[in-house]
Order: sequence, then C-alpha cells, then structure tokens
Amino acid sequence: MGVLTRLAVSHEMIIDLPSNTADGGRKAQLLTIELSPGVELLIANIHLTHLADEALRQRQWQAVIKVMQESGAAFRMIGGDWNAEGRDLADLRATASAADCYMLGQGEEPRCSLLACHQKGLPICVDHFYTLHHSNTSNYPCFVRAGAVLNQPDAGSGLYPSDHFGIRVTLVY
Repeated sequence: MGVLTRLAVSHEMIIDLPSNTADGGRKAQLLTIELSPGVELLIANIHLTHLADEALRQRQWQAVIKVMQESGAAFRMIGGDWNAEGRDLADLRATASAADCYMLGQGEEPRCSLLACHQKGLPICVDHFYTLHHSNTSNYPCFVRAGAVLNQPDAGSGLYPSDHFGIRVTLVY
C-alpha cells in the first residue's frame, strides 16, 4: 500500500483494522496532504478483508470513518482495495454519506479493476475511491476526470503490472 504525492504531507497515521486470523492483519494508511496554504486533503488508503464477512468489512470501514470524521481537513477521500463491488458497499457508503469519486469524475462504465475478470470479460471492480461530506459544506469536491490505469500489458512481455488495475480520479478545488 502506498500514496505517492509531491505535495507536503502534514500528518500521517496507520490504523490497525479489526481482523480475522484467516485474513491476517489489515491496516489503513491515512495522510493529510496540504493542497495549498490552509487547504488540506485527508486521504485514507485501505485494503479491507477478502473474506466473505460483511460484518468484519463493516467494522473495518467504521474504524477508518471514525478517524476521518474527526478530521478538520477540507476534503476527505478513502480509497483502495475494498474486496467488494460498489453495489455491495451501498450500505456502508450511506452511513457516511460517501460519494463515488469515479462516478463524480465521469469515469467510463463498465469498470473493471481485476485482471482475471478483465481477461474473462467480466466488469468486476473491487478498487474504489469515495469522498466524504465535510460537516462545514454541503457539497462534495469537484472531480473532473476518472478512469482505470495500469490496465494495459507491457508491449514487450505481455505482462500486466499487477493483478489489479489502478483507479485514477482528478480532484479540483
């Protein structure tokens, strides 16, 4: 897991998420990035359980959301490998008024983030970015672009960079 940025990171935190011994330890990485003087973005990078345990996934989500909702950052985003499709996350998103950054950025559908599914023609996406309302505003940030990245094989070897494609969203403020 990682977040690449050339902007100043003003705060970072690792959260140990609720886990199951069959799944191993799960963590969330949180960074507060200074977009401009006085304007911060809190971004959480997550990798939730791969087990078919929705109660565990919900406890993991709630652990991250609790910290994020306490933040005074102007913008708050959570993204990574959810190990669940968007339609399966609807209840979780509703509890935090989270909006799908890919949809806000007019990303093309159907979206796919798993190489094995792509190769079988199945549009399954388990990697997502969501943005959270800030209590001081009534709107979500503006996303001007969204799409899949790292979804093409290397021209020479035919190999893909990963078994997951990346999801890219562009935020403007």
